[in-house]
Amino acid sequence: EKPEKPEKPAKEPMSWVVRGDEVVRTAESQIQPGDRPFTAPRESTQSENTAATYAMRVEQAEPTLTTLESRIAGMDPLSFNVLTTKTPNAFQPADIQSYQQAARNFVNAVLRRESGAVISPSEFAEARAQYLPWAGDSPAVLAQKRRSRQIIFDSYKRAAGKAYQPPPLPARNPKLDELKRRQQARPK
Repeated sequence: EKPEKPEKPAKEPMSWVVRGDEVVRTAESQIQPGDRPFTAPRESTQSENTAATYAMRVEQAEPTLTTLESRIAGMDPLSFNVLTTKTPNAFQPADIQSYQQAARNFVNAVLRRESGAVISPSEFAEARAQYLPWAGDSPAVLAQKRRSRQIIFDSYKRAAGKAYQPPPLPARNPKLDELKRRQQARPK
């Protein structure tokens, strides 16, 4: 008969903890008061990355939409419709071109996130009416639409988690800056 081998002592479980400013591996029996469990940061999921992309597009559109909303709301509805649907881009004023770009960015982000499918013209028109400033909108309706856009933005940021990073500050747009200055100087 073989002599029995003495049993090896069981290995004590080890843990990673944050101790002060360092991450250390220690035996569980050696964990000290003030040590915090360490969990490695995880990579963002594809879903979070997609939500972050849409959140950034919505965030990018918002300053232009907000800046131009009172001007758009004050326009004659027929003129606005002609400018935004019938007039070639090259003949549109700069503020209408900026509005159109921001509108496309916002609506495409919302509808792509909701369905992922090709966006029909009727869906696009419905989303524009729901979220964006439109000629003839009252101040109360503009505020309601602004709040709806904010709710969309907040929900996208939550869905994105840590994947969301605010976009870099945009370059100054002198034409929009001038329009803002004139609107602020205009008596109410």
